[in-house]
Amino acid sequence: MESDNVMLIETIRHGLTAVSSVAEVIRIHDWCSKNWEVKF
Repeated sequence: MESDNVMLIETIRHGLTAVSSVAEVIRIHDWCSKNWEVKF
C-alpha cells in the first residue's frame, strides 16, 4: 500500500513539473516575442 502512495505522489510531482515547464516555456516565448517599442 505504501509503495502505491509513493508512486502516486511521484506521478503527481512529475506531472506538475511538466505543466510548470510548459508554462515557463510559454512565458519565455511571450516575453521574447513581445513588442519592445521604447517610449519616452
